[in-house]
Amino acid sequence: MITDAVLVHLKKGKQGIAEYMVINNDNIHSPIEFNINDELIKFSDYDFTSYVNAIERMLENLKGNSKNIYEITHEKLSQFGEYINGFLNSMMKVNPLWTALIYSDMKFNFNFYDDTVIGIIKRCIDQYNALAEVVTIQIILNNIFNIVGDDSNDQTARLEYFEKEFNKNFDNFNKVSFTTKKFDKYMFKQNSKSVGTMSEYYICTSVAEFYSVLIYLHFQSNKRINVCKLCGKLFTPKTAKATAYCYGSYDGQKCQDLGPHIANREQKKNDEVLAEFEKVRRKLYLQFYVEPDEYWNDVEPIIPNKRYTEFMETKKKLLADYRTNKIGKEQVMKFLKQYK
Repeated sequence: MITDAVLVHLKKGKQGIAEYMVINNDNIHSPIEFNINDELIKFSDYDFTSYVNAIERMLENLKGNSKNIYEITHEKLSQFGEYINGFLNSMMKVNPLWTALIYSDMKFNFNFYDDTVIGIIKRCIDQYNALAEVVTIQIILNNIFNIVGDDSNDQTARLEYFEKEFNKNFDNFNKVSFTTKKFDKYMFKQNSKSVGTMSEYYICTSVAEFYSVLIYLHFQSNKRINVCKLCGKLFTPKTAKATAYCYGSYDGQKCQDLGPHIANREQKKNDEVLAEFEKVRRKLYLQFYVEPDEYWNDVEPIIPNKRYTEFMETKKKLLADYRTNKIGKEQVMKFLKQYK
């Protein structure tokens, strides 16, 4: 029985528009309509790493120098639980949708653990992994847009690449099945409130499931999400025309004004730096998820490889500075060399 989840439903007759409903302890909240592209971009751009790193440090503190997990005190376990509650409360102010999805994932296996020290630690590890998975799905989404986020790829090519990428990562990152599920008495208590007009929807119990559904729905529509070839930000083109640059600005100049001049210059000199950036990025992406070799006493968090995240954080500004002649080729190649 699912008691905490988010239902997402594609609005018929509204291109690129969906609605979601949060279910919390069998209470079904009113539907909230949203733009799929806007939600994907907002999520992909948000920095969750500080939260993940803080909880990772809490886990390290929990373990400490203990070689035997039974030596870990209930006081430390209580502190970890308080921190998780504090994190969820602070995240609620940032984005209630993300909070509902993270909470649902953290609670998913809750009832399978007992109240022994080992059971509580396993629960703590699961809570950390639920948050670390947020960064994982962000990286997957950004990788997909880095590959197909320009108008050299048509709708069919974008959808094909997504399906290939999803199938490759399915076992590690996602539990969602791309078939709409009917609401029925077997999913919830029989006295639950009706979902009303939402007769077909996807049931999501984690951030990974929700945004995998959204990107699936996105690639089935005629909407596009491109990567600005100057500042590197994700954006939705306003017209059907090929659009290489976003509607924002970089260093006080509009990307759409400055971009074409840079593109013309790069085309003339056939710059190898751009190709090298993408070569290094793809190599790091293949290494970004670190599977644990062995759990310590059957309990160990799964920690995403931070080198990819660090690289991507620096890449946007460095590449934009290079394209606007603020820094030279030598400085960029020196940066790339440390990731080879």
